[in-house]
Amino acid sequence: LLDLTAIKPGDLQLQSPTMHAVGGKLLDAATSPSKLTELAQQFGTSPAASQSVPAAIAVALAVDGDAIATIRAAIALGGDTDTIAAMAASVAGAHHGIAGLPADLLARLEAGDRIAQLADRLVELPGRR
Repeated sequence: LLDLTAIKPGDLQLQSPTMHAVGGKLLDAATSPSKLTELAQQFGTSPAASQSVPAAIAVALAVDGDAIATIRAAIALGGDTDTIAAMAASVAGAHHGIAGLPADLLARLEAGDRIAQLADRLVELPGRR
């Protein structure tokens, strides 16, 4: 496993070699399910943020918008599947909005109309778009 806990504060700058390497691996993993599996094996899929966050971002990038496929891809990685699936679906939802959710799922959601209204209002906040 790649030990992300060994990253030093200076490594967290966006242009640092470490961040470039991690970002490159995430983007590469987003190209296919087999690459996602490789990423999961390299970074891990435990509850530790250094493992679950890269896995969730890679899944969200790989699936690109389909909420159900995002959740299924995250679960297929194994490990801390509920955390990774929740984060990946949240990233996908933030990017694609309510349109990324199947209408039948939204209809079954308790207070779904209220949640949709709040989401619409969040999008309208100044500086959001």
